[in-house]
Amino acid sequence: MTYIIVDRGGPRDKQSIQLATRLGNWIRNEQRHERSPASLRAAEEIWRKALPSAELRSSTATYNCVGMVFACRRTWVAPEELELILGDDGHRRVVDRNAVKAGDVVVYKDSDNKPLHIAVVLEARADVRMASTELTVLSKWGADGEYLHRELDVPPDYGTTTEYWTERKEIP
Repeated sequence: MTYIIVDRGGPRDKQSIQLATRLGNWIRNEQRHERSPASLRAAEEIWRKALPSAELRSSTATYNCVGMVFACRRTWVAPEELELILGDDGHRRVVDRNAVKAGDVVVYKDSDNKPLHIAVVLEARADVRMASTELTVLSKWGADGEYLHRELDVPPDYGTTTEYWTERKEIP
């Protein structure tokens, strides 16, 4: 028997949880099953070789990067929901990269300006030699683990850093 889910990730989908923006708009989401420990370990080994500076924090497949940042690690939220969430939740864009602080978020986009990935800034450290700021972030790599890493050290298909956002009350 084949089931077709109408409104996948919507309010009537039994694989989603109640999740809404501060303004009350539904955030489409999907709870996913855990992968086997062997599969998660294999993914960790692949990333250790590909991006050796990234440090594994935890490993699970039940949520993604958007679910980590905006759904308390409870569900998988498509990156297409980012504009709705950032707008409805009162986030403002940080135009000056040197004004980014811990707790702000980094949005990675593709060449068509489509959001693909998000990370939380853990540390913003001034690099006086380069007259810039070095960011350390935490992000969830798809159905693999959560990683602590430098801002640009993400899997290649996650796009490039495009925007910085904050919910801080003072103007960045």
